[in-house]
Amino acid sequence: MPPRRGEARAGSPRRGPGTGRSRRSRAVFLLAGAGLLVFAAFGRQGVARWNTVPARYGRVTVAVEGEALVVREEQVLFADVAGKVMPVAQEGERVPRGALVARIVPPRAAGADPREVEEALSEAKRRAILDEQSPLAAAARAGGRVKGASQAALAATRQALEEERAALARQAAGQVHLARAPIAGTVSYTVDGLEGILGPRSLLDLLNEEGPVEEVARGATPRAVQPQETVAPGRPAAKVVDNFRVWFVVDVPRKTAGVLPRVGARIRLRLRGGGVPGGAACTATVVNRRDWPERSRLLIAPVEYWPEFGRVRRTTLELCLGDYEGVWIPRSALVKRGDTAGVMVETWLGRQFQAVTVRGGDRERVVVDGLAPGTRVWKKPMGSG
Repeated sequence: MPPRRGEARAGSPRRGPGTGRSRRSRAVFLLAGAGLLVFAAFGRQGVARWNTVPARYGRVTVAVEGEALVVREEQVLFADVAGKVMPVAQEGERVPRGALVARIVPPRAAGADPREVEEALSEAKRRAILDEQSPLAAAARAGGRVKGASQAALAATRQALEEERAALARQAAGQVHLARAPIAGTVSYTVDGLEGILGPRSLLDLLNEEGPVEEVARGATPRAVQPQETVAPGRPAAKVVDNFRVWFVVDVPRKTAGVLPRVGARIRLRLRGGGVPGGAACTATVVNRRDWPERSRLLIAPVEYWPEFGRVRRTTLELCLGDYEGVWIPRSALVKRGDTAGVMVETWLGRQFQAVTVRGGDRERVVVDGLAPGTRVWKKPMGSG
């Protein structure tokens, strides 16, 4: 007799109500758990690749570095006699043409008898020397009767004129060589032997030379003439640099050619290791440019002059191509949606795309508009996929 509905067959185990549904539910839960584990694993990996950083307000400078050669209009002052170099003008001091830069004093001049020196000049010669120093000499000869001039200033003037007169007297006696500035410019006591070679006439050749520009001055060694140093006749004692005629010939890697300034553009530059305090930057103009497969070469004329320009021949220049001030973020935080640049910001709803306008930046940071300082943005760490 067949079993009634709800009764178990003989010899078969009795199944409770909903047993099949329970098995199916457990299977679903197991699959869901496995999925959550997989999602969590990939989610942790994604979080490891991404993190949030705050947008900050500041300045970003776009710059490239290159090896540079310094070319100058300069005149070397050579000693006519053997003797000690006694500087009159200071390093970096600007002097007019004809100004006394240094005295070359032979050993015998140090112990010269003042009476012998005095007899070397006639009264007419002394008067001519004083007349050459006008108008200061006129003030000195006035004996203090000059309107608006103090007695102390006149006394100092008279003393300076007497020292100059005595030096000229020794020179007339064949004892002292007076080194005067042949051109107006800035005094420097550092020489390297390339003063007559690397001048304005060499600029075109340097610009067209395909080899590295630093090779031109590789053998040059700048040397500073020390105060009271003894020099032989015909040796350099000092030099005068025309601070309006200084140029930099700079080689930069070809990969940076896309961001290099055009001819006529104004840029700022810094000397690396040039002794400029605080890494200060000066304004300069791009005069010319040549491009080769491996490098680009710029001819740059500084608008300002620093004494370091007259001392160094080879240096590393940092060309500051642009300054951007505003809210900056890591470049790795930028994302694209179609043609729109933006960032992923952290909100209470999670990550949200926010469009921004990129104003400029370097390889690591960009300045953007459309983002408030302090906003947390998502970025990929350096080296992540």
